[in-house]
Amino acid sequence: MKKALIIVGIIILAIILTVAAIVVAVNVTLGNAAKLQTYDFGVDKIPSLNSVVGDRKVTSAGSSTNSNGVQTKNYTYESATYSEDWLAYHYALQAEGVPITKSREGNDFNGSIQYCYISADEGKIILVDLSWESNRVSLVLTKTPGTYTPN
Repeated sequence: MKKALIIVGIIILAIILTVAAIVVAVNVTLGNAAKLQTYDFGVDKIPSLNSVVGDRKVTSAGSSTNSNGVQTKNYTYESATYSEDWLAYHYALQAEGVPITKSREGNDFNGSIQYCYISADEGKIILVDLSWESNRVSLVLTKTPGTYTPN
């Protein structure tokens, strides 16, 4: 009986330590994402939302690369001033001459828009999908094969 209790105790301790390690890893990842000044795809650098509007809490961050080499990064920010933040980010990209590839849908309080950066890597572009709604702003950046032709 004592052996069984010891084994159960060890299993519970292992579970607690694993959960704690996951929580620490997530907090470190989100903390690092909040400090980003640019979203980097090798030599391609795109200004981060926080570099434009100031510190906002990052509530989710992730990245992936699929088997075709398409890289995706996503960030979601908590913001009480989301309707102003998306507009400030929009103006910053426009000041850099970044073209809009998908016109704004929605309104100042709930919507989306897409931009296109021409990558330094020949034959690739970076699509920036910006969306906003009730106290949050989200960005999905995708580096993919493609070209941009202005209208």
